[in-house]
Amino acid sequence: MVVFCAKATLVTFDVYVDNFKWDTGIYGNRNSWDPSQPLILRPGQTLAFPYSNPSTDGFPPVVTVWLRYDPAIAVLSTGS
Repeated sequence: MVVFCAKATLVTFDVYVDNFKWDTGIYGNRNSWDPSQPLILRPGQTLAFPYSNPSTDGFPPVVTVWLRYDPAIAVLSTGS
């Protein structure tokens, strides 16, 4: 996942899975964690990126997420 803002000075973002705060990025133009430790989402969960940058400044953040499907997680969550 990459979070990018053109004017990232003093901008932070949080990463939420449902209502659980998973991480905080203190630099708005950098990843906030090691990709070898992935964030695991299960079916039905939501991902959100609240951003401290005001929407009125004309530089909205862009979030790019690379998802990987793991059939084992789907089987475990359904109990099959």
